[in-house]
Amino acid sequence: MPKRVRDTAFKSSLFENKRAWNNYTYRLFEMAMSRGHWSKMPKSIDLRYLEQTLITQGACVFFKDEVMGYLCLPVVLNGKLDVYGNPYDFMAISDTGYNKNLDVNNAVIIYNNYLRMPNIAEIRYYADRLYEYDRIIDVNVKAQKTPVLIKCDKNEILSMENMYQKYAGNQPVIYGKKSLNDDNISVLKTDAPYIADKVYALKRNIWNEALTQLGIPNTDTTKRERMIRDEVITAQGAVIATRNSPEKMRQLACDKINEMFGLDIWYQFDNIDIDKSIDKGGEDDGTLYNAGADDMRDGSRTE
Repeated sequence: MPKRVRDTAFKSSLFENKRAWNNYTYRLFEMAMSRGHWSKMPKSIDLRYLEQTLITQGACVFFKDEVMGYLCLPVVLNGKLDVYGNPYDFMAISDTGYNKNLDVNNAVIIYNNYLRMPNIAEIRYYADRLYEYDRIIDVNVKAQKTPVLIKCDKNEILSMENMYQKYAGNQPVIYGKKSLNDDNISVLKTDAPYIADKVYALKRNIWNEALTQLGIPNTDTTKRERMIRDEVITAQGAVIATRNSPEKMRQLACDKINEMFGLDIWYQFDNIDIDKSIDKGGEDDGTLYNAGADDMRDGSRTE
């Protein structure tokens, strides 16, 4: 039985594909988790876990445990619905095995958006596209360095591999055996066109589209001259419209929680500061300036 040849090049490209995909998935995931600010939330609530649950599962439930105090955990519906299709009773669960039966009288479900859907699917969708463009750029750039195909006899393949390794390593002089038969060797140019710049521009547009889909401010940083205020406002119209759904659903849950438990929690997306966006001209990743909790303007609720 012939010995199986290890395809190290394939394994290497597979590793790079996974690394590029993970890079975009984690970046978008992390940015989605930190889009806004919860204020006056009880200390027993893990805000990172709360946002992670909303993004990956679409909903979580806020309630008060007799021992641990206020908690916010993943929720499973028990099946009973009201006339509007809203769940009447449900169960809080945890990865550690904790569970508790709840209903609308002692708990409030926090939904991720009006559709009550998670964001993880769209994060993976854009990660699929972005990593593909990254790898196309890598392959195209490498093709500019070594756009050749070498044909030779079978018994000279090892010699060609060794010579090509030195060529790929930028060795200025390559030595070959005197017995090397150049009559049976030919080099075919692949002449790969340089398209990396065009693919990069496409990747930037898709990156900005992904940020818009998550309600994260962004702009086209290829426009280097200063943008006027009206241009920035117009460009952020889609971002503002997109963030309305997740922000309002979180705020609606805050109102219900405050009424049920006598608290004063609130949620708000980081403000889009148009003036600072104009001054900065956009960051390298296409993200505009976000005003954090310390920069929230009058009328917003802060701790």
